Amino acid sequence: MKPRRSPAAVLVLTSLPLACWCGAEDGDEADIENPVPQALLDIEGTAEDAYDMALAGDVSAVAADAATISAGWSGFRGVAEAAGASASDLTAMDGAVAALVAAAVDGAESVALARVANGVSAPMDELFGLYEDPVPPSVLALDYLGREVVLDARSSAWGGAGSHVDAAATTFDGVRAALLAAGGTVETTDFDASVAAMRADITAQDAAKLEADANVALELVDGMEGVFTASEAAHGEQPD
Repeated sequence: MKPRRSPAAVLVLTSLPLACWCGAEDGDEADIENPVPQALLDIEGTAEDAYDMALAGDVSAVAADAATISAGWSGFRGVAEAAGASASDLTAMDGAVAALVAAAVDGAESVALARVANGVSAPMDELFGLYEDPVPPSVLALDYLGREVVLDARSSAWGGAGSHVDAAATTFDGVRAALLAAGGTVETTDFDASVAAMRADITAQDAAKLEADANVALELVDGMEGVFTASEAAHGEQPD
């Protein structure tokens, strides 16, 4: 599981166009007024752990994570609603959390359980988008989609894999300009190459290579987060 982002690493984003998420204009001071709450960071981090534990076949660990997520979401739901979360996003999280608790109790097969665990991450881009963060919320969607492709590979779900890779490509197109502006030229080139590789794997119906290439894409998403965070940190150090 990748490290959780610290709330200290957040800054103003949601009121800005995507292309501006790499930082304010030179000479401007970026103020952190509405950071991503630790409770939401914890829910997302625990959901990623549940995904990892499901793939490892550790159902008891998934059940423990599910209980933690359920308690965390119960406490945070009203906060999200007050912050402007849509009814559809709140309902989606309600359903995803309930499904994970039920699947852990039922002892679902590892891939099925991992997919239910990953479902908790599906609305996260919208919930994170209510707050200020150096990383565009769309990057969380890339994380979610990458994990879905891993699961598609493990279950030889070629149609689902194609849909998820296409969705990742479209999502990445939406963050491309901001990533380039933040200095992520290498990451942009590499992610484009990873999309092409995954599409080739799907055409060849090579499940092992698709899973490997999907995991490469997930590592690249981690790299994107680093680019955005480092870019904003460098901007914050500039003198007025």
